[in-house]
Amino acid sequence: MARGGEAVVGTAQGVVFVAGALPGEHIQLRDVRRDGGALRGALASVLVAAPERVPPACTFAERCGGCPWMTATVDAQRAWKQRFLSDALGATELSVSMEAVGAPLGYRRRARLVFAAGRSPKLGYRSRRNRIIVDTDECVVLDSVLAAALRSARMQLLPHLVGEGELHLAVSTPEHRPAAVLVVTSQGAQPTAVYEACARLASLPGFAGLALRAGGATAPAVWGDPREHTIGADGLPLVGPPGGFSQANESVNAGLVAHVARLAETAGQRVLELYAGHGNLTVALAPGAASLVSVEFDAAAAAACRENVARRGLAHVRVVAGDAAAWESVPVDVVVLDPPRAGAREALDAIVRSRPRRIVYVSCDTATLGRDVARLRALGYVPDAAIALDMFPQTAHLESVVRLVPGSAR
Repeated sequence: MARGGEAVVGTAQGVVFVAGALPGEHIQLRDVRRDGGALRGALASVLVAAPERVPPACTFAERCGGCPWMTATVDAQRAWKQRFLSDALGATELSVSMEAVGAPLGYRRRARLVFAAGRSPKLGYRSRRNRIIVDTDECVVLDSVLAAALRSARMQLLPHLVGEGELHLAVSTPEHRPAAVLVVTSQGAQPTAVYEACARLASLPGFAGLALRAGGATAPAVWGDPREHTIGADGLPLVGPPGGFSQANESVNAGLVAHVARLAETAGQRVLELYAGHGNLTVALAPGAASLVSVEFDAAAAAACRENVARRGLAHVRVVAGDAAAWESVPVDVVVLDPPRAGAREALDAIVRSRPRRIVYVSCDTATLGRDVARLRALGYVPDAAIALDMFPQTAHLESVVRLVPGSAR
């Protein structure tokens, strides 16, 4: 199984990457073609199935690009992901643990869907490797709150939308009552009927708030409270900006935060946190730390992080809206970073110049993680702990936490 989630298939033409096939199977291919320097093909039929193959729980699984591994057992998925992380760390005897927590279905607390208006409007996810929208009237990996919100949006909003755009859905828990928040974006302007539909949706019991940004507007139209309210690691509310980033799997995120805090060992330490977002890790790293500087590029997320820090009275925490790669190199004891999928290549040299005792790297992409760990090795830091977390069941994506220390690995 390749890191992108496709099976590596041996043929007379050479290696072909095939979505939907599983290791050990004999399959029939169609439409084999060269794509981006590699051969790719479509799965026509399975001649000899792998024991890990199971019927997909979703009728859209073969067409939708959202859950390409739904035809494999969860145990097999987790074993492949564990190997992805081991391979990314290179030649090392470091044991990679797999933290398999959470349900394989109904786990997603946020989703991004696309719409295309017209005589037959579509709302759903894009197919794998093309821009075709698979019109989905249900999604079995969505939290029940989001599943209900998606049905309401399809019925009351989709018929009025024009052009193309995106719908960002997330579960929010203001006052510990789960409800959906919806952010609609489109490049073109939307008619009055869309604004009226948004107002109606916002008044429904299952919605906490909506935001609509259309036609290049500098600020969105807002109904209710479209910010994402969650519960932080300390049990207190954590607020994120409308449409901002947060982890999609609540139970696995709780494990992620706990592992990061444990590996960082921030008690009495000078801590630098890069790519801090709205404070998901910040509020767990701050207690007991001598000082904490949290750097976040997105101004709205940084503002939300400040709000979350202030709400907890964490006076020793400073939140900076700035570029992690351009942050000044000052001596610190611990660096924690949670970069986007592109990784943290531009920030690594400055991190090492800060001479930390520990670097805790949170990653959502093992390819860029492997690249960055190789660079940190060259700069004198080696991994001494690695954890894989199954944040996204039914997909090839995983969240991982790697701690690096100076010198040789313990």
